[in-house]
Amino acid sequence: MAQLTGLGIENFRIFKDYTEFEFAPLTLLTGANNSGKSSLIKALLLLAVNVSKKLERFTLDFEAETIHTKLGDFASVATTTENNIQFSLHFKNLYKQLDRPVHHEKLADEVFEKLASKSFVIEMQFDAQQENNMTNFSLSCVDKEEKIQLLSFDFAEKAQKVSQKINYVWLEKFVYEIEGKPFKDKDPTLQNFYHPIERFKDLFSVIDLAFNTNGDSAAFRKKYHFHILDEILKKLVEIAFETLEFGDKIEYLPAFRGNQERFYYENGLPLNKLLKQFTNKGFKANSKEQMYLDSWIERLGIGKRIELIPDIGGTKVNIINGTDRPMADYGFGITQYLPLLLKIVLNPNKVLLVEEGENSLHPNFQSLLADLLIDAHKNFGINFIVETHSEYLVRKMQYLVSKKAVALDHTMIYYFNNPDVVDEANGISQIVRTKIKENGGLDKNFGSGFYDEAAYWAFQLSNQTIR
Repeated sequence: MAQLTGLGIENFRIFKDYTEFEFAPLTLLTGANNSGKSSLIKALLLLAVNVSKKLERFTLDFEAETIHTKLGDFASVATTTENNIQFSLHFKNLYKQLDRPVHHEKLADEVFEKLASKSFVIEMQFDAQQENNMTNFSLSCVDKEEKIQLLSFDFAEKAQKVSQKINYVWLEKFVYEIEGKPFKDKDPTLQNFYHPIERFKDLFSVIDLAFNTNGDSAAFRKKYHFHILDEILKKLVEIAFETLEFGDKIEYLPAFRGNQERFYYENGLPLNKLLKQFTNKGFKANSKEQMYLDSWIERLGIGKRIELIPDIGGTKVNIINGTDRPMADYGFGITQYLPLLLKIVLNPNKVLLVEEGENSLHPNFQSLLADLLIDAHKNFGINFIVETHSEYLVRKMQYLVSKKAVALDHTMIYYFNNPDVVDEANGISQIVRTKIKENGGLDKNFGSGFYDEAAYWAFQLSNQTIR
């Protein structure tokens, strides 16, 4: 299954210049308020919702109800309306599940086997002048840390016309390497081969038109592996389009998740929805999902286990701890922790976006959140992108890396500085990508006001006491 490993953003909200994010299984976003953390999450949600429309005419809908936070229109989200909004999605394992054969020749299969180990980048641009339609789509392969654009489509006249550019040179050379032959003839006509297309019905029809209308002479095409290359490129683009429909692989948990209630009726709050989904599954007491819930309820010191009782129109929630008591009798924090636990067990092998994961939690529970994320990744294959302001969560993650409870390359931290303090000339970037080192330290320092805030006020208090 294709895995989303990164996102590039340009001219979207706070991201004026192209900014690229690499995702790890456990990615934390932290830093100043209004510095771009939620913009990254909103970009992912916007893409997840829009590209799940089967790509008939890929148009960004900034008012889609399912985005959770309506974004307005192009002018509301673009840093400047004079430029296109650009997104790039980075994937690995894009072609691992390819149905073979692509072509009757074994060589085509060998090409795909080699390509399967590489990462791919899908780039898209959108223009307000074309009614938010996609103006460019390109597919690139990352080879030896170099991004090679294989193919691109340029759309014009509000997506009524399209032209294609194909880089046959790199693929032809790739085929020669597989065959063990030297490739010397770099015919310039092979590089960025151009062909205009008109009157297409949808993006999938572009694929057939692109590879059925090349007007090269038979002799020219015979000189190279066009009979294989066209089939390979066609299949590459087909799978890329299908991969873009990743909305069902993205889950989102907002900062506010639920209220304390004695009976949870179905409504728009995440907790109420999740309780209904869980009870509908009918998990047994000894199921992996129920045991996971119970183990964390106990680990959090809330009770021995949790009991969800479906009823007409909703769900009752009891905490079992010697006596059965409604969850409403407990602190508000459990209503924020339980939705996260339910999201985990209901959505294995997905990407979960979590806003303010530490919301309403005691510092001890905030640090336990690091253990929970690691546990969920190991047991349910979930990758997390968590927006947080919790020093305790970050510190605990550093500690767990130092204790080898989580792999070194499984964590990534982005610190967002306030745009007002950004000074590139003096080394202050808006976004600092930080990795946790083997000893638990950070390879780059955070900005002021995060780790040093408590120490600062302790020092001020100390001075006041001395006086």
